[in-house]
Amino acid sequence: MRALLVAALAAWALSCTPTSTTTTAPAPTPITVRFDGIRFEVGCAPVAEALVDVELPHHGQPKMRAITGLWDHQAVAVLRSDPKGCGVWTLALATGLSATTKTQIQAETTKGVQIFGVTESPVPRNEGP
Repeated sequence: MRALLVAALAAWALSCTPTSTTTTAPAPTPITVRFDGIRFEVGCAPVAEALVDVELPHHGQPKMRAITGLWDHQAVAVLRSDPKGCGVWTLALATGLSATTKTQIQAETTKGVQIFGVTESPVPRNEGP
């Protein structure tokens, strides 16, 4: 009787073991993108979805959008669809920017993520009184 119970439990445990599933990985985000004749380097810094603005007219993939408050000749948001990693929208900086300008833009986008979150609606988080 005991052996039968152990066998039944083993069969039940094996039937609950998840099977491997095949998933298609998303297309990799390019290292650089171009818009309006400007080359942008795509990093892994998320941009708050609440600050992602109008879609920029360009042909091809990935989608690019302006970032509220930033000039689109300095920085754009690139669709990455990675909310737990690099973000749904990722910061891409124009090549040739000074180190100071890059640092300021990165600080602004980081502050946007801190205030709004990566995928939050455009309502700031309540920071208290």
